[in-house]
Amino acid sequence: MRPDPLGHGKRFQPSAPPTHPARSAPPPPVTDALPAAASSSPSPFICPPITRSAPATASGSATPASATLTSPPARRSSPPSTVAHASKGCYAFAHDRCHWPECAVAVVTAVPLRRNRQFRLLVGVRVLSFAGDQLTVVALTLLAHQRYGVGPAVSALLIAHVLPHLFGPVLGSIVDRSDQRTVLRTCETSRALLVAAMGLTLPTLPVLVVLVAANAVRAAMLRPAGRSAIPVLVARDQLAAANATLAAGANVGFAIGPAIGGALVAWVGVYAALMVDAATSVIAVVALGFLRSLPPVTGARGGRPRLLSDTRKGLAYVWHQPITRTLALGLFAGVALAAMVMLGGVFLVRGTLHGGPAAYGLFSGAWGLGMIATSVLLAINRRSISMTTWLVLGFAAQAIALTGAGLAPHLAVAVAAAVVSGTGDALGDVATDTILQQTVPRELLGRAVGAVYAGSFAGELVAYAAGGLLVDLLGPRILFTAGGCTLALVTAWITTAMKGNGT
Repeated sequence: MRPDPLGHGKRFQPSAPPTHPARSAPPPPVTDALPAAASSSPSPFICPPITRSAPATASGSATPASATLTSPPARRSSPPSTVAHASKGCYAFAHDRCHWPECAVAVVTAVPLRRNRQFRLLVGVRVLSFAGDQLTVVALTLLAHQRYGVGPAVSALLIAHVLPHLFGPVLGSIVDRSDQRTVLRTCETSRALLVAAMGLTLPTLPVLVVLVAANAVRAAMLRPAGRSAIPVLVARDQLAAANATLAAGANVGFAIGPAIGGALVAWVGVYAALMVDAATSVIAVVALGFLRSLPPVTGARGGRPRLLSDTRKGLAYVWHQPITRTLALGLFAGVALAAMVMLGGVFLVRGTLHGGPAAYGLFSGAWGLGMIATSVLLAINRRSISMTTWLVLGFAAQAIALTGAGLAPHLAVAVAAAVVSGTGDALGDVATDTILQQTVPRELLGRAVGAVYAGSFAGELVAYAAGGLLVDLLGPRILFTAGGCTLALVTAWITTAMKGNGT
């Protein structure tokens, strides 16, 4: 005797092969048309099922009703392993592509992230993009300094790089109505063309500012597209680890991009550095060709485009939902305070603590080291921890770090505080992305991500405008200490506002 190969727990004699009376009738036709009953499906996250009667066993008894098979329709017969995964969601979408137009998001089978080729491909492309962006920023900043040698020229490029991110809700509306793979490939293609144009022409400052702003629009659209793709590629309980993995890759890109950009400009010039970035964009476009299609939710696509109306709906959702409103306001306040204070880091290290250029480089690098190390630890973490806890810990760590740096008696204490600040930044980023993906409907996720992170870039612009004046007025020690104490008050408010949200 051996187990029934259909996995129904029955046993039969090898000498009497099993018969399948239920298979004598032809199977029901499988089409791509949506059944009428599907319109009342209570969940938009699992495709409309077809229920088929299970075959009878060798003894002639029918399989119990609990063994009824539920599987999505497909143009070809599903593989046998569909039976094992049917109860967990849409197998076709998780492993290939579901043909239901209404199947926007499936409850995918939990494949380990290290074996999830689609997710690894997305992370690799995003690391290339992050590193290339930083390489270009460094190369263009050095170009502006070499040509013009004045602060306003460099400031104009930095503002052009940041300002388009304030239009995140509008760009998120485009993402919500589009196939995210198409958005990703279009953005990478645009990056290749824009960076190549900068490198080939090395234009005057006004033209360069326009090209940098156009490239920043592309980068601002990539953020919601990349964040919206993750919940489709991984299981819900893997979101935190997936976001931490992406954050670790992004932080590595942020760390190596400027170093590579500076080295290339020193060795072979700005032209060659920009051409290297354009080449990485071409590699990303080719790689994205192997990413499966990521269509939008049916309710968010089709019909006449209503960009402004969709944007207003997204902003209204973010403002009226306590979780997203808290995230947006918290990021604005946190980034404004942290960036404003960090602008005074050079004055703290060089002036107050009497460190040299190498000491300031160590202080700045310690922040990146804290971000990378924390992201890696979060990616390999296997404990289930509330995302709200991670968010509060991130803000609290930055408040402690800023206060500690302001009170630091020696350079070593300030460097340790910078590591703690990077740790808090990584915790906050991963928690923010995961909370958004867990709580926001996918048809609004692009707009929510764009709106929440627009708050962080608005805070960065405020910091650039006010940081220099405050450091001259207050001095670095008072600026760091006051900023840390104010950020502690923001942390207390976030703790109260996010209490009991279920994340």
